[in-house]
Amino acid sequence: MVITLSKPFKYEDVDLSEINLDFENATGSTLYRADKEFKRREKPTPEEFVYRTANTEYCLIVAAHITKIKVEILRELPIKDYQHLTMSVSYFLANLEEPETPILTLQNPSEE
Repeated sequence: MVITLSKPFKYEDVDLSEINLDFENATGSTLYRADKEFKRREKPTPEEFVYRTANTEYCLIVAAHITKIKVEILRELPIKDYQHLTMSVSYFLANLEEPETPILTLQNPSEE
């Protein structure tokens, strides 16, 4: 799955216009390393760990392991792209199809 960013992104020495979430070549080892990093960084309770696929930080860590882009860099994406990235991982891990349209659309109150 390739995510096209809403605008070109530059952070430190990284320039991105898209992010390739190559789920097809990810392995159990990819998730194992992500699980270990999530436990080290977040120190989740057992209940939080069970529901980690709904945790934005966990999804970001998984994305980092799949893409080989540091978590700290992915965290600086514009919010629209950050949400698209983390929700795509969450949907994939939950074995759900991504919705065709956004689940929630934020509307400016002045437009109502």
